[in-house]
Amino acid sequence: MSGEQPLSGVERIKQQSDGLRGQLAAELAQRTTHVSDESAQLLKFHGTYQQEDRDRRRAQRGTDAEPAHQFMVRCKIPGGVLSGPQYLVIDELADRYGNGTLRVTTRQGNQFHGVLKGDLKATIRAVNDALVTTLGACGDVVRNVVSCPAPLSGGLREQVLSVARRLSDHLLPRTGAYHEIWLDGEQVAGGPPESEPIYGTRYLPRKFKVAFAFPDDNCCDVHSNDLGFLVVQEGGQLLGCNVLVGGGMGKTHGKEDTYPRLADMLGFAATEQVVEVAEAVVKVQRDHGNRGDRRHARLKYLLDRKGSTGSASRWSASWVVGSRRPPTSKSRASPITSGGTRSSAGARSWACSSRTGAFETTVTGACAARFAASSRRSARAYASRRSRIS
Repeated sequence: MSGEQPLSGVERIKQQSDGLRGQLAAELAQRTTHVSDESAQLLKFHGTYQQEDRDRRRAQRGTDAEPAHQFMVRCKIPGGVLSGPQYLVIDELADRYGNGTLRVTTRQGNQFHGVLKGDLKATIRAVNDALVTTLGACGDVVRNVVSCPAPLSGGLREQVLSVARRLSDHLLPRTGAYHEIWLDGEQVAGGPPESEPIYGTRYLPRKFKVAFAFPDDNCCDVHSNDLGFLVVQEGGQLLGCNVLVGGGMGKTHGKEDTYPRLADMLGFAATEQVVEVAEAVVKVQRDHGNRGDRRHARLKYLLDRKGSTGSASRWSASWVVGSRRPPTSKSRASPITSGGTRSSAGARSWACSSRTGAFETTVTGACAARFAASSRRSARAYASRRSRIS
């Protein structure tokens, strides 16, 4: 672990959390509208943020009224793909427990807003009943794994989505806290110590973003992610990916030592190596990332400090960077996918662009019936009742 600075407060909370448990179960059982600051930090790993109703905050300004606490719940959806039944459940939950809006994030997740503390457990449990999770959608772990979602014909997109899902599952936290707190699991007293073989007791120094892209479709901006996989194919079959490390577009206003950065090319990984490579890169960030200053805790700052090629020996003992020359595969600006398409399996989809960052539509009656009827096929989670892109 990095010993350059004392641990930040968030690092201490994670280390003392007993596998992301902390006092969450006890505080969620209390008849209050919010949780403590320490528990709010841990809630992020479970997929939810504690927030305030900003409209009511303005109205209450200058009064002694308690803040109007509410929660955002985020679903983790690798590749942004839901089945028809899953989408309809999530859409209905936005009305039942949220404020009636369903946000579709730039990282292909869904978010409920306006969830009250007393409804948190029911919301997260209902999400899991639909075989979707919120675990790892927020917090200092690998976030939602994104991929270019347009279901074009040929089968390559489905191959890449399968790898993205496998990678996402592999990098989920292993703690039993999520099952215990939200799904009525029982903690085994006196059992063997819980193991987090990838994340350890402190998890990662900061969030970690992973993306898959295609040379002719870079809709997810693969160079802006901590870890990117640029598809290499031959004859419509996935051979592997060129691996990119150290991207990120965030910076702190007024802090000139923070900056955006495009990812570096690291090497080529065959399809069967992708999960192994991802784990290796995550472990390097776990062991060497900055845990004293969260503004400098992303992988891009580690690489600028240590160098991507100089750190190559750390990525993996069994994956040698440069052992195979990366095939030519460069991403380029992508035209906006729009209009109707049909996948190789025959599923239809419709894509549209929201230039203002938000759109609103109504899914009712015959339209909803047609959507439900298509549930045997893959449905892309783009739009919803009163839906907004955030």
